[in-house]
Amino acid sequence: MVEVRRMESDIDADGYAAQQALTWFERLPLRGDVIVIGKRVEAFALSERLSSDTLVVQVEKATPRVPGSFALVTKQTATRCPEGIEWINRGQDLGIAGLRRAKRSFYPDHLVEKYVLTLHQTAQGDVPYEHCTKIN
Repeated sequence: MVEVRRMESDIDADGYAAQQALTWFERLPLRGDVIVIGKRVEAFALSERLSSDTLVVQVEKATPRVPGSFALVTKQTATRCPEGIEWINRGQDLGIAGLRRAKRSFYPDHLVEKYVLTLHQTAQGDVPYEHCTKIN
């Protein structure tokens, strides 16, 4: 059975996705990196192999209590990559300026253009047109 939830914001959706990934971690093709200080998890990342030479970071979370925790878990993920990994896909910045700055601070080799496709549905259920917007 598939559970469908309506999220009030991207932050809600992101938190729910991270929670579900952790819940089903052992059944998913994920690997995890975690920063523990004392007995507290201060940062973690969940990633998976996208192709033979690319790792994609699906979830990355860190507490603001520990300055540098995002950078530390990012470095840990990069230095502990599975054999054969040449590229790390850090995912989308979702058009969020702060996230975009953070991603660019790692000096990426290249950026892939992203688009949002919006389908417009009529009351009869058909999709008469679509709109595609480039994300800068």
